[in-house]
Amino acid sequence: MSLRSISAFAQTCKVNHHSVTSFFKHQIHCLLAHTFFDPQGFLWILEATQGTVLGSSVLHIIFSMCNNAWQAKDVDMYVPLGRCQPIFNYLKHKGFVHTSSYSPHPYSGSLIQSISTMEQDASKVDVIESQHDTALSPIFDFHLMAVMNYITADSVFAAYLSFTNDHQAIINPELFVEGSLNPATLCALVKYEQRGFTINPGCVNLLWKQRLTKDRECFKMMLNPLEERSMEATRMAEFSWILERG
Repeated sequence: MSLRSISAFAQTCKVNHHSVTSFFKHQIHCLLAHTFFDPQGFLWILEATQGTVLGSSVLHIIFSMCNNAWQAKDVDMYVPLGRCQPIFNYLKHKGFVHTSSYSPHPYSGSLIQSISTMEQDASKVDVIESQHDTALSPIFDFHLMAVMNYITADSVFAAYLSFTNDHQAIINPELFVEGSLNPATLCALVKYEQRGFTINPGCVNLLWKQRLTKDRECFKMMLNPLEERSMEATRMAEFSWILERG
């Protein structure tokens, strides 16, 4: 079942909406259980820090109703500026060890403040700190639109519904700025191609167009009723971005 079909099915009645949200909640708990053994505890921390989970683990959840879903291995977590410490404390309590930290060069143009890796046995968590008071700002600066998807404590989101649904991965035009297309990025492009995505160069029609996380071109499934959503979730509900050729 495609993302668009899932969204349409969920809107037909309250019972179907509940069925879809329950399914996604189950998939999120299954994904997190492989890494944290305490999915609900991790979601509480995710909510308290206004964090998001990004990357191939989210595509695993999005495509979980399809036959081509893959098993995600690692978790990439994004948090606002200054919100890392509660995550570190939680992971250390769960037996994770802090193995590396990295800060991008201040003139690299990245919207990332720091990247920290924590590991336990075969599980790895990358905690990426944004340069801003929202975890969302680095997400729409990435190399590939297939990566512009995330989950929060109570939502599932895909920025480019049609492209993601069709396994089309459009390259962010910013990559063609001098110095941006590096070996690490090329490896990431190859990874998604190996997972069934067709890699396409930037699409001119996508440039300089303001987008909102609530517009029709997005897939967004809120997993909790309005009355159960926290203030943190409400503050993260809207974000706008524009893709520009640098």
